[in-house]
Amino acid sequence: MREFRHDLLSLLNQVLGYSYLVEEEASDGGYESVVKDIQKIQKVGKSMERLIADQLVNAWPQDLP
Repeated sequence: MREFRHDLLSLLNQVLGYSYLVEEEASDGGYESVVKDIQKIQKVGKSMERLIADQLVNAWPQDLP
């Protein structure tokens, strides 16, 4: 279970990390509509982190590795 959670969070953190870089580039380039869309992606990504931490871990049988 820990490995599965780690894998999910690692992929999600990669998406979030790149989104912050793209947000900065878009902001510097004056693409405000893109910035707003990227911020929406970040908001959903953060919600997914909480979902993985709260719901998935609590719903998974504890006797699995």
